Amino acid sequence: MSIADPWQARLDRMRRIVPLPLLAVSTAASFAVPGPSRFALEAVFAGAAAVWSAVVSARPAVTAPRWQRLVAYAVHTTLAAVLVGINLCFGIFAYSGFLFAYPLGRRWRVAGFAATALIVSASLSGATPPRSTGTASPTSSSPR
Repeated sequence: MSIADPWQARLDRMRRIVPLPLLAVSTAASFAVPGPSRFALEAVFAGAAAVWSAVVSARPAVTAPRWQRLVAYAVHTTLAAVLVGINLCFGIFAYSGFLFAYPLGRRWRVAGFAATALIVSASLSGATPPRSTGTASPTSSSPR
């Protein structure tokens, strides 16, 4: 089936091609950048993301029913968020979420773009904000 909109056709081609190379670059970068080693966890989720990206890329998103596009986006976004939580270098892979969000339709596209942007910005800013431990900060005055 041909896609009437040339822009949509181009994005659909990119959605089928781009995620696996971005995942490969992210994985290589995660090994090159020093940091805490979580090799087993990283391998499991990167492998799951590779399999999922290969399976989803087999069918054009435009011709799939909306519920399948939403599931594809939700799983991709969840995998990207978990991978970014493991290693910030996977923010490179998270960028491909924009390609999965575009075919969701106007109503869901904005939410998809926002979720993907939050994951990408978390990878660029050094992950999520620190959690409060409930202890007083060093600058607060304590009774003596």
